[in-house]
Amino acid sequence: MMKKIVLSTLILLFLGAAAGLAQPPEARWWNKPEVAKRLALTDADKSRLEAVFTESQRRRIELRSAVAKERFDLDTALADPKAGDQALAERYQRVIAAQNALASERFAFILKTRQILGPARFQTLKSIFEDWRKEHAGEWRGRGPRKGAGPPPYPDGDGPPAW
Repeated sequence: MMKKIVLSTLILLFLGAAAGLAQPPEARWWNKPEVAKRLALTDADKSRLEAVFTESQRRRIELRSAVAKERFDLDTALADPKAGDQALAERYQRVIAAQNALASERFAFILKTRQILGPARFQTLKSIFEDWRKEHAGEWRGRGPRKGAGPPPYPDGDGPPAW
């Protein structure tokens, strides 16, 4: 049981660190002239997207901090030879809960973006990002091509899209 918890934790820590390295071409894609034109964004749309993004980013900063704190607490507990399996499992569940809260905020941003754009323009946005992913497959934070292609960039600047 203990080996499974330790192994799961190490895998999560590695994947979390790796996912944090992936960056989109521009988190504020609505400010890119070619994207704004293709989506026929109005100044009001851009303003609403900026407000939603700013609000979401502030929450994600707090949530990423909560994830880091829970991971640190779990690592500290794992290093304690007196820590029991039940206590470690509870700490691990707190890491999962913090990660879920962050993922939920990412998805909330996607939903708000969809509400602002409407279904048709949202589908166009998905197409824009899919084209970008294909063009930049294998790039890893500006370091050039990578074997195995790695994770794709994300439209909200923080995590995988839920579409």
